[in-house]
Amino acid sequence: MNSSLRWAGALVLAALIAGCSGKKPNPPAAPGAATQISANSSSGVGQQGDTQLTIPTSHGNRFALLHVPPAYDGKTALPLVVFFHAEGESASKAAEDDNWEPLADAKGFFAAFPEGLGQSAARPADPRNNPEIWRDWEPRTTKDDVDDLEFVQKLLDQIESKYKIDASRVYAAGMGNGGSMAMLCGDEMSARFAAVGAVASHLWDPGDSMKRAVPLIYFIGKSDPLCPIGGGTVAGHEKPLAPVIEVVNRWAKMIGAKPKPAASSNQGGVLRQEFGPGKDHSMVDFITVDGMGHVWPGGNTTQAESVVGPSTSRANAAEEMWVFFQLYALG
Repeated sequence: MNSSLRWAGALVLAALIAGCSGKKPNPPAAPGAATQISANSSSGVGQQGDTQLTIPTSHGNRFALLHVPPAYDGKTALPLVVFFHAEGESASKAAEDDNWEPLADAKGFFAAFPEGLGQSAARPADPRNNPEIWRDWEPRTTKDDVDDLEFVQKLLDQIESKYKIDASRVYAAGMGNGGSMAMLCGDEMSARFAAVGAVASHLWDPGDSMKRAVPLIYFIGKSDPLCPIGGGTVAGHEKPLAPVIEVVNRWAKMIGAKPKPAASSNQGGVLRQEFGPGKDHSMVDFITVDGMGHVWPGGNTTQAESVVGPSTSRANAAEEMWVFFQLYALG
């Protein structure tokens, strides 16, 4: 599809910003008045707003927040976006800061916010001393037997068993370490996720193919000190990070697209490059933003600029990802 057609009239780019792994931790926010739902609870028909889910796994009970939009009537199947919080954040903080809940209400889709475990899963998570992370297959995150892919599978199973979900329109998104988890889900769970969105993330799966070509939309700030666009050594990582373009080119090759952009545009300090089409019309959209640090485009951030770099109002990741997601469904 022509670049100008895909983006024309799609979005009003706005707002501030919020968190490749290493984002300075935020204290976890309380889930508020979230309704509790366990694996044995009955149907969620009639529930709106935030619901706390309990998901039994081989590593004990795991938790997630599910936002049910006002449009849900229990009859019409709605899409689902699964959003993975950044390292050191929490599900409730991501729900509060990263713009998915108001967008879900406006557009009529479910938004799920799974909760990571502490870096030491044997101890309670603490935002500063034992930050929540995702086992995204980066060596530093896989030093125990926690299987986050199993958690995601069971999370989807529970949501789809209790709510009327359009299983052909389930999407994964995330920031930093959470974006790497979203990319891992797209790579390893391509039968369940129609497309993926990531900000400042890496793909740590060593494989060079995927069972189904999964489209990807990827954002990076040119002033990101924690996931540098040109790669390099970053505190907390065991090896230097690869340049971001290598991540994008690798994904393009995995979906059967050429590792060079087929179209591009540059407006207001936002460079958009499209790779593809690959198999089944899949695309990679690569968006670089001038003057943006390690933050969620369009969200809120309380992180010090000295740690994460500058915020910007040039892009809104949630809105742009949703536009991109609507182009794809499992067939």
